[in-house]
Amino acid sequence: MKNRLTVMSFVLLFFSCSTTKTVSFKLRGNDGQKFNYQMRIPKGYTVREMDFENERAKVFLYPDSSRLFFSDNVKPSAFYPQAYKKYGKDLNLNFLTNDTITINGTDEAGNFWEERKAQNVVYGYMKVSLEKKGMFDSILNNLIKK
Repeated sequence: MKNRLTVMSFVLLFFSCSTTKTVSFKLRGNDGQKFNYQMRIPKGYTVREMDFENERAKVFLYPDSSRLFFSDNVKPSAFYPQAYKKYGKDLNLNFLTNDTITINGTDEAGNFWEERKAQNVVYGYMKVSLEKKGMFDSILNNLIKK
């Protein structure tokens, strides 16, 4: 209970401090409709924008190697090897055919990752330590679609 209160207090402090910034990811759906996704994240990141033939992505990298991301690649071809063990060999098909899906796990170093697909956007985090997992989960839970 004490840990839960500590995490909740930290999250409230996190969202009320001026040490955060609202970041966004804009995309256009297949029907031409425009979407803008936003989340409030801690400052101190470096932004890497990628624009490939089949994917646009925006990654927010932190000094401890943790990262948050947005992507328009709703048909990813690969996941963490641990994801296939947890969700089965049909993970790619499940991800492709579902409008919304959340997958998560730990990487080979014991850090946490999570990917969420919400119709036309994929967002999540990776390389997150146990100490920061609650904060990163809260960030994803508070994604805003405009």
